[in-house]
Amino acid sequence: MGLLVNPTNVNTELNIKDAQTAVKALGQKLVVVRASTGRDFEAAFATLSQERVGALSIDPDTLFLDWREHIVALAAQHAIAAVYPLRELAVSGGLMSYGTTPPTRSGYYRT
Repeated sequence: MGLLVNPTNVNTELNIKDAQTAVKALGQKLVVVRASTGRDFEAAFATLSQERVGALSIDPDTLFLDWREHIVALAAQHAIAAVYPLRELAVSGGLMSYGTTPPTRSGYYRT
């Protein structure tokens, strides 16, 4: 199992810890890769591929939303099933999304 995180996000370390606990309970190994700029994605996915990661969870972060098409393409190129935190990434071609729907500026949820 892989986890893509942005190390500049204040929630990253807590999210890594939670993921490690969950993966350990399943008897699996967690490979954490970090990306804080668009230039980091190629190396992150190369590491995931080298580690033979079969599934990837993308941590919630605006950087990943901004680079969604590139991330989705890299996941497909490396044949890694990825679960994205926001619907927009799945709409961009990602396998699936799972998470909450943030409110819009008007205060209502998107449909």
